[in-house]
Amino acid sequence: GGFKTKPPASTSVSYQSNNTQNKAQKLRQQEQHYWQNSKKCNQAICYQNYLKRYPQGKYAGLARIQLQQTKKIKLNPVPALVHRPQTSPPLQNKVTPTVKYPNLKGVNFGRYYALLIGNSKYSNFANIPTAVNDIDAVASVFRSRYGFKTAVLKNASQKKMLSALNSFVKRLRPNDNLLIYYAGHSQLSGGGHWLPSNASKYNKKTWIGNNAFTNFIDAMKAKKVIVIADSIYTGTLAQSAIPRPILNSKKNRAWFDAVMTTKVRVVMSSGALTPIPDSSGKHSVFTNAFLTALRSGDSVMEGATLYLALRQQVKRNSRHKPLYAPIKFAGHQAGDFIFLRGGRIPGISLVPTLQRGNSY
Repeated sequence: GGFKTKPPASTSVSYQSNNTQNKAQKLRQQEQHYWQNSKKCNQAICYQNYLKRYPQGKYAGLARIQLQQTKKIKLNPVPALVHRPQTSPPLQNKVTPTVKYPNLKGVNFGRYYALLIGNSKYSNFANIPTAVNDIDAVASVFRSRYGFKTAVLKNASQKKMLSALNSFVKRLRPNDNLLIYYAGHSQLSGGGHWLPSNASKYNKKTWIGNNAFTNFIDAMKAKKVIVIADSIYTGTLAQSAIPRPILNSKKNRAWFDAVMTTKVRVVMSSGALTPIPDSSGKHSVFTNAFLTALRSGDSVMEGATLYLALRQQVKRNSRHKPLYAPIKFAGHQAGDFIFLRGGRIPGISLVPTLQRGNSY
């Protein structure tokens, strides 16, 4: 019957060499992409974030020079965080699935904060009547039902928006949760931008790129960050990377124990350039669906559950398809953002507290 010949040893060595080269090339491409985003952002925090990730990187020298030349953002006072627990009205028209969760005592969910930005009045673009109404309504539900401390920015300039983000970069702790809600104009050109109230039509430097937001989010110490955008948000990974809600209660406790140790950076976007008013004209189609899902949520709700609940309602009332996905280059590892009714689970208080002198 003959005999089998062994492949030349060089074949294995060649394969390993090619694999190493491919990994090195991928890392170089990631660094280059991160550097390009840092330059587009052109804020001190973005260059600091690049140097933190790539201290000996190819562009480290340039980053240090740019950091010295870039003026630091002077922080303006940001509205104080507000937490006013209220009695929740009875649930009606429940749209999220009911899930029986196991005893979650001992799972450390951390403290919950929300930064809400609503731009209704624009100097150089059409006004959006619903934007401020939207963030007021969402902030109220966050405080009354989910125990968030909220900071609300209305008709914010570029400086105020960046100052607020920088403030949270400095203040948040590793076990904190942050939700950023934006309602306002956006532009798809140049990698995607959000438009402050004082944005110029012809000067993109007065806009805020999605890559700049990504750099701020990456720099935050908070374990969980979710961006809810009634606009576009570019720079996401494949949508399939977000796990579907786990409805098998036998898996839930182990899943929650695991997910609370991972870094979450996700975005839920309406996919529209501008908020689209619903039939009442009081809220946008996206925010109305978001509020409905929030108000009918269980005591524990995953971001993916909320997304699945609002997606059908948005698709029925507009031509846009919402997106839910990890944010690219923001440090996302695995898992999902968790919403807790009242900001706590039985027996454990999770309402955020601020030491005297700490304000946003």
